[in-house]
Amino acid sequence: MVINKIEHNYENFHLSIENIEIKENTIIGLVGENGAGKSTLMNLFSGYMKANEAFQIDDWQSKDILFIPSEIDIYEYLTVEEFIFFVHKYSKTDTSINDILEQLDLTDKKDTLIEELSQGMRKKLTLVPMFIKKYDFVILDEPFNSIDMNYIYKLKKYLCLIKSSTTILISSHILDTLVDICDKFILIEKGSIKKSIVNDRNIASMEREIFDRSI
Repeated sequence: MVINKIEHNYENFHLSIENIEIKENTIIGLVGENGAGKSTLMNLFSGYMKANEAFQIDDWQSKDILFIPSEIDIYEYLTVEEFIFFVHKYSKTDTSINDILEQLDLTDKKDTLIEELSQGMRKKLTLVPMFIKKYDFVILDEPFNSIDMNYIYKLKKYLCLIKSSTTILISSHILDTLVDICDKFILIEKGSIKKSIVNDRNIASMEREIFDRSI
């Protein structure tokens, strides 16, 4: 997939992305400061927003896309199992609800009301669609926020497993959560791509590349 041009204008901000290749079956880390344009780019990729200037990407129309934003309101009056049933019912899938509960490490919480869950457990529930079916392109905005270390490890293993059949774009402010799974980083700054970096899995060198300084 090649991004020829994406342009979107707000009153006080201009996003302009050009000539970036995203290879299939890779995990791409999208990094940058707050306000750099990461969320806008993910919203445009997912179709949640329409670019008001240009959206020219080779081989994009046929993509089956999943976008999980960083903040999602879920139905607090449902139990965990009821919520998963609700999502499962309207998805074409052979995956069982029990399998999804197991993937989320929430089997023992299936009868618990969502309003009684911790913030981290609620965050897990927002990931339900990822375990229901396969997608060509998965976009995850801050997927590791609030989740405990054990499940971060499990989620990373799952992402590395599914990249054989999908392409994954992950945004995170915490470089340490990405450096062991991403194949490449895209650094966005003030609405444009500052650099594209092949990940050598070394946190120190990635920090130097991304922050232009040594720690």
